[in-house]
Amino acid sequence: MGELVESLLTVAEVIEEPSVEPVIATGPDDDRVLACAVAGKARWIVSGDAHLLALRRHKRTAILTPAAALLKLPRGHRQPVKD
Repeated sequence: MGELVESLLTVAEVIEEPSVEPVIATGPDDDRVLACAVAGKARWIVSGDAHLLALRRHKRTAILTPAAALLKLPRGHRQPVKD
């Protein structure tokens, strides 16, 4: 797991927890994900969550499945990270 976190930190930004506006009535935890994406100016949310994927986009952030996100990565970054 350490290698995965290290790899993510090369492309991720750690932010303070933002205020959360309700977007998904049936998934308040999903609203937190959306709020963090907006606060961090994320280009993508990569998720398998049905509520998030149904939105397809939130403000400027695309919501992608892991498979779709892998296809968007440059070829050198497509290798799976070992656990």
